[in-house]
Amino acid sequence: MAEERFVFLLHAGALLAVFSLYSALQESAMRECSSTFGVEFFLPILENLTTFIVSLVSYYFAERTRSSPMPTKKAAPPLAVSLDLSPAPTPIPSKENGKSQACIRWKIPLWLNHVLAGTLFAISHLTSYHAYHYLPYPILILAKSTKLLLSMPHSLLSGKRYTRGEWTNSGLMCVGLLAVFFKPSGSQTAALPTENPMIGMLLLFIAINASALVDELQNQAQAQGCSNHLILSAEMGLAALVNTSYVVATGALGPIVAFTSSHLPWLAKAGAIALLNVLGQNLFLSFKRMHGTWWKNAIATLRKCVTLLLSLLIYGHQVTPTQAFGMAVVFLGTAWATQQEMRKAP
Repeated sequence: MAEERFVFLLHAGALLAVFSLYSALQESAMRECSSTFGVEFFLPILENLTTFIVSLVSYYFAERTRSSPMPTKKAAPPLAVSLDLSPAPTPIPSKENGKSQACIRWKIPLWLNHVLAGTLFAISHLTSYHAYHYLPYPILILAKSTKLLLSMPHSLLSGKRYTRGEWTNSGLMCVGLLAVFFKPSGSQTAALPTENPMIGMLLLFIAINASALVDELQNQAQAQGCSNHLILSAEMGLAALVNTSYVVATGALGPIVAFTSSHLPWLAKAGAIALLNVLGQNLFLSFKRMHGTWWKNAIATLRKCVTLLLSLLIYGHQVTPTQAFGMAVVFLGTAWATQQEMRKAP
């Protein structure tokens, strides 16, 4: 029991440390490049390429291990904490309330599945990073925590029936967001800048719903017998291609090359962000396999709270009492949503 607790605390601490460092470096990188057009789009390209390379290497070794003869001697027991370098898609959702939980209810060819998933992932990444121009980083993290609210169109189209508690929770999150965006006239207290917040929220709305569709496509590809490594390598490679095409089409390639060549420390920081992203996602999957979905969701909620607090402390963001109240309300709603999901879990 003591050993299990130690492993749990070690795993949870590693998760929080990796994602806290990831978020701090990400905000730092975004602040440094915010004055140069299009440079922020280099970050998702690098993240996609890193995941693509890691998944491709994992796929190669997985196939090599599968084709090699089985050893005659007894295999060694697995390590307490194993790290799968290729994030696995979430399990295929089962029927809930008598209705299929999927927007994409027809079977599509595997090649088309990868094309759609890679394109949607690129859209999700690009819109999420572009939202930084309209929302400061703390509010960006806060808004991403309202997934229950922003993903409602996708969920309703999937046939999901919201309970009374979930509708109440969504209303609670709306109140929290309105409080965060509220700026009292004549107030002497400095507030987080929220220029054109509706554009930022629209971009996050697109990012979250596109990500939900990617999950469905990954589930469908997995059901057709496609390995996790192949799914990730195909989709991330295509997402990197789509992101690069967008950069070229918008004329941001020149500024990116000029900025990265003259800011080598920033380039190293971007590489660290990409590596931490891959490491953090795999730690999450490993944590879920070892400790279950409830603890994984609880740590995910705690991670967002820690990220927000670190952003406020490290970069000196100042908030009004109304905004602080709104942040507390949103995280209260996020914790409530996690508890409601766990009650539905078998």
